[in-house]
Amino acid sequence: MAKIASNSSVALKGVYLPHWTYDTDTTTIYTGQRGDYYYTTETYTETVNGRSETRTRQVRHTRWSSASGTVNCDFRDLVVPASKSLPDKTLYNLTPGSFRHL
Repeated sequence: MAKIASNSSVALKGVYLPHWTYDTDTTTIYTGQRGDYYYTTETYTETVNGRSETRTRQVRHTRWSSASGTVNCDFRDLVVPASKSLPDKTLYNLTPGSFRHL
């Protein structure tokens, strides 16, 4: 808090910053493509000091397939500032990390 106050032209002495907290249960249905890597060995010829040399290397490829499903997530104590009186960056720095400790 002292660092934030020292970086502004007006020192902060006491501030009331109201916040909303939300809990939500979400369900998301998705469809898309999934890429899985696989490797093949490639043989090639390279000239080194005037001589041809046969070498191998691993080459990465992607095998694409359809993907779909449902994801359920629960979010608890999402903190949202209820004031627009300070710049967003300042509000972010002052927002409590967890209300569980209060």
